[in-house]
Amino acid sequence: MLVGDLLCVLLECDHEHSAEGGPDGIEDSYCDEVREETVCSTHSRFAVGDLGYEELTHSEPWPCRHSPEPVR
Repeated sequence: MLVGDLLCVLLECDHEHSAEGGPDGIEDSYCDEVREETVCSTHSRFAVGDLGYEELTHSEPWPCRHSPEPVR
């Protein structure tokens, strides 16, 4: 998962960013704070956000440790 401001994740923001995609000593970049995280997609929840993109609303860490609820 990419985590950060949606427009920065889509590379459509108006913030300055370094060419390497990371912070540097010359500029303090808001968009450089976009990061990658690994989540358990089986047990995480997603919803379509205001801009029509699927967004993570609840995450479970990887590796998946969630036990399914018993069937009744």
